[in-house]
Amino acid sequence: MAAALSQLPAWRLPEVAERALSVFAATGCLRAASLLPPACALALAAQEGTLLRLPCGAELSPGAYRDRLISAALAVRWAPAAAAALATSLSDAPLTAALADRLSRKLTAAMCCAQPADLPPLAYQALRVVCAQGGDKAGALGRIVAHFDWRERQGPAAGSTAEGAAGSSGGSYCAAAKALRQAEGAVLVAISLAACQEPELGERFCRGKSTSGGGGGGGGGGGGGAVGR
Repeated sequence: MAAALSQLPAWRLPEVAERALSVFAATGCLRAASLLPPACALALAAQEGTLLRLPCGAELSPGAYRDRLISAALAVRWAPAAAAALATSLSDAPLTAALADRLSRKLTAAMCCAQPADLPPLAYQALRVVCAQGGDKAGALGRIVAHFDWRERQGPAAGSTAEGAAGSSGGSYCAAAKALRQAEGAVLVAISLAACQEPELGERFCRGKSTSGGGGGGGGGGGGGAVGR
């Protein structure tokens, strides 16, 4: 469908993109969301001075229309299990640094409700989008580290459903703790890979780790507790 989208004349682009956005907002359909990045790219490739006319009659510049599409997609409530796939799709769109930061924040917020197995791809995409699109890399790293500090304080049941938390005793608790440690290890690999390309991320992470011995670690800051182990 993305290939077919590229054949559309610019004046028809909003008609198709708005329909895809409506389907995504109503159903969370990943296929509909996958049309948004090429729609953004095509909008930005429109001839200079072109105004894109929305079905409602409003006219927007290509850049403003890109911002509208991505902002509307970020406003949709994402299922935690689908958040990483959605981010993979949306992060391929040409984003401003501000939109990259919003996408990264949405992903780290989704981590709070995610199961341990879903944490590594969410953390990876939260870092990847700001590294690739010029967002706040240190802020994204701080939020990821703070999330694992929070999980460390709450215990392995953090982010689980009420039913799962109620049953997290004995063997179930040990299994949850093991899954969380495995997730932390995978996130450390993602941070290490990002630090190879962005040395300041590695420096920031090491500073957070060296100053985290006291516990705490705020909601968005740079404590390094759990992930730093």
